[in-house]
Amino acid sequence: MDSQWSTEVAAWAEGNGSYVQSFHFTFPAESAIVQIGLSSRADNDTGAVTPFAFAYFTEYSTADGVSHDVATDGDQPTYFVSSFVANNMTEFSGYLGVRRCLAVAFINVFVWPSVA
Repeated sequence: MDSQWSTEVAAWAEGNGSYVQSFHFTFPAESAIVQIGLSSRADNDTGAVTPFAFAYFTEYSTADGVSHDVATDGDQPTYFVSSFVANNMTEFSGYLGVRRCLAVAFINVFVWPSVA
């Protein structure tokens, strides 16, 4: 592994509300394993709706300008992707969604010379 960098994204929904926070990160081209997970959740005690949170990646782009949908694996779509690998990646994006809670998602990027 050459290096690692991390970041976090937070979202909050008041009352019985829901909220979706998008995220997008851009950087110099690198080959990496990228992971996301919920690091914390604090429920809002008002309302009768069950709180929940989710985080996932939607796409990434490579140095050649091509955008890749991480939810498509051949002909079989995979929803709520929490990790992926990419060579010469320059950006990635996704969503953190919450209902009746505060949630924080933690993103890890493990940089390698090349990934499969």
